[in-house]
Amino acid sequence: MALLEQYLTTEMLENYLGDPFDSNSLFSFERAVEIDECEEYPHEFVDLVNAWNFHHYYIPKEYGGKFQSFEELLSLERTFLRRELSLVSAHGVTYLGALPVWIGGTIRQKMQLAERIKNRDLISFG
Repeated sequence: MALLEQYLTTEMLENYLGDPFDSNSLFSFERAVEIDECEEYPHEFVDLVNAWNFHHYYIPKEYGGKFQSFEELLSLERTFLRRELSLVSAHGVTYLGALPVWIGGTIRQKMQLAERIKNRDLISFG
């Protein structure tokens, strides 16, 4: 993957989420503070990134996903981190739970896991 390509994907995500300084933007800094101060789960942010199919970046390309490199995934997650820290924890747990299968699972397990992630099933780790 070319270095520029990973940042183009991040730029596409940034444009999709909207200007964080615009209080009318669903994913604005202002809204993030409101959610944090109310100690709410960031449902609307999770729904927004799910609609963009962000979870496909947790699946390696060879199993039908969009994951190409850790650098790209980190670049994408930094986009969330600067807006709402809890979203990375709420959403990223799927990737953390999937890692053991990507590293040491059978082909069948990997294919099944890819389908579960695409279906937005919750994946956990323990």
